[in-house]
Amino acid sequence: SAYGSGTQNPILFSLPENVLLKVVQLLYAVALFFSVPLQMFPAFTILESYKCFDSVFKGNMYIHRFCIICISGGVASVVPNFGLFLNLIGAVGGTATAFILPSYLYMAATNNFTNLRPLAACLFGALGGIIAFVVSCIAFAKGG
Repeated sequence: SAYGSGTQNPILFSLPENVLLKVVQLLYAVALFFSVPLQMFPAFTILESYKCFDSVFKGNMYIHRFCIICISGGVASVVPNFGLFLNLIGAVGGTATAFILPSYLYMAATNNFTNLRPLAACLFGALGGIIAFVVSCIAFAKGG
C-alpha cells in the first residue's frame, strides 16, 4: 500500500471513527449505488445489440440485465481482493481503450501505419498494459 501496511481498502476504513466519517461513508455508498447503473448502461446497450442475446433471453432485456448484475456481484464476492482484480481488467481494457485502439483506428482511418506518433502511443499503451498486468498478476498471486 502506498500509505503503509496499516491502510485498509477502501481508504475510508482507515480513517478515525466519528460522525463525519459515518456521513461520508453513507454518502459514498449512496453515490456508488446510483453510479453502477450508469456505468453498466453502455455495456448493456452494446451486449443487447447482438442477436444471440435476443434468442437466449427472448428479447427480455430485464432478465439479461439481472443476470449480468448477479454475475458481477458473484465475481465481486468470490474474488478475495477485488481491487487487484480490477487492476487486471484495467491493465488490459484500460490501456486498450485509452492508448491502443484510438491510435490504431486513427492509423487505419488515414491508411498511414508509418506515422510515428500514433504508433508510439500504441507501443506505449501495450508496454504499459503488459507491465501493469504482470505487476497485478504477481500481487494477485501473493494474495494482495
